[in-house]
Amino acid sequence: MTGLVDELIEAAEENRVGSYIAKCAEAGLTPKLCKDIEADAHFPKVAKTLLKHSIPRLAAKWLNRAGLSSEWQEEISVLTAIILIVKQQAKVNARFEELIQAKNNPPEPVKKNLEVKT
Repeated sequence: MTGLVDELIEAAEENRVGSYIAKCAEAGLTPKLCKDIEADAHFPKVAKTLLKHSIPRLAAKWLNRAGLSSEWQEEISVLTAIILIVKQQAKVNARFEELIQAKNNPPEPVKKNLEVKT
């Protein structure tokens, strides 16, 4: 389970960094500022180490309390992966819908009133 936990932590970190980079681009920040934010977006090394060591033990404890033995580990991993994929797919689809909506319904230009009142 340790390998899976390592991969999940790395994926979560990549997702976090990617999200921050996307927000930087959306905000139109300078490349230097984006690079600084990207560097700061990574998980602290100590926190990653603590998670990598603690999550497997914690998961085993919770599964045992729930009455699930380790023989169900693969099923739980697969279901977790499917949930993450479906969640990400919904997010991407929502973004596509926003882009399509924006393209098909561009904002109307602001009309200035050029009438001269006398």
